[in-house]
Amino acid sequence: MHNGWHFSVGRCRLKVPSCIFYGIMRPSPAPARTRYWRQNLVLIAALSCLWWLMTFVPAYFALDLSQIFIFGWPLSFWLAAFGAPLFFLLIIGVYAWQMARQDQKVRRSAQGDN
Repeated sequence: MHNGWHFSVGRCRLKVPSCIFYGIMRPSPAPARTRYWRQNLVLIAALSCLWWLMTFVPAYFALDLSQIFIFGWPLSFWLAAFGAPLFFLLIIGVYAWQMARQDQKVRRSAQGDN
């Protein structure tokens, strides 16, 4: 069993525990890690596409949206002032929620392997 790494810098010798490199839990098998990162990248790509759509589509149609008034202000103002920031916060919330679910699945499978 590997109990740590040794590093030498000049006269100093430093022993770093292996849990820093491998984490507290035992490393998961390669296919599980690959599946985890693939799901992470798919989620990032999907949320990035939504971010792009919410950023550039209203800007493209800003003149048309400025013809629609809500409470005396054009719809393009409402989207820029409130819609886009709330949507970006929603994207962050969805990402955090999905990653917490994925991490929980990985922890359960790692505990089941022990």
